[in-house]
Amino acid sequence: MMTNERREGMFDHSIRRLVVLAALVSACAADRPSPTAAATAVSKVPPVRASFIVASDSMLQAGADLVVTGNVDAATGSERVASFVARLHFDTRQLEFVSDDALPGVMRAVNPGDGVVVIAGATATGIPDSRLFVLHFRAKVAVSQPAFSLAIDELNTVQYVNRISSLRTLGPVRFDHSLK
Repeated sequence: MMTNERREGMFDHSIRRLVVLAALVSACAADRPSPTAAATAVSKVPPVRASFIVASDSMLQAGADLVVTGNVDAATGSERVASFVARLHFDTRQLEFVSDDALPGVMRAVNPGDGVVVIAGATATGIPDSRLFVLHFRAKVAVSQPAFSLAIDELNTVQYVNRISSLRTLGPVRFDHSLK
């Protein structure tokens, strides 16, 4: 049988343990740094970017050349794209792939296939404008409103941040006759 004196001693010992445990928890919480401006900025929702296609013409005669760019608009702030992998799908009954143009300071690999061109690009300093790539096609037949679709599989910033989840694809092909 336990005496009152022994019970009180065990009770005092349990209280001391709880006090020590509370002090340790409090000390650990105090060791955590408070959020800084940089940490707050990182935790913000990433800027939404839009991907889109621009073609040099909407009406082509058979044998005519067409310039097509794949683009990602500039996000708010100074965040620049450093690397990407994109797929441009096209109708092989209407168009044939001819070549690609280099963008200043961007290393790239272009792999044309049957109805799709896979483009990968990278740069340490960031892509200089919204264009990820510039491709040339030739019309096999007369084409009105050439159809393309752009899928971007990877999109990373110069800070090594993956931004594919904040990328939205805009609708139909835009036309800009100055691309020629």
